[in-house]
Amino acid sequence: MICGEKDSTTPRWHSETMGREIPNGRNIWVPERGHMLNWEAPETLIEAIGSF
Repeated sequence: MICGEKDSTTPRWHSETMGREIPNGRNIWVPERGHMLNWEAPETLIEAIGSF
């Protein structure tokens, strides 16, 4: 899961649970960003996707 630390749409606990429950899952938290990472931080999102 790639999540913005300031996401007010999806509760943090929900993202943490999904990152934990998905096989080989993990969470990446993007500081100072919200729910729409593709608009707010596209370069950061691309780097995070590449890390998987």
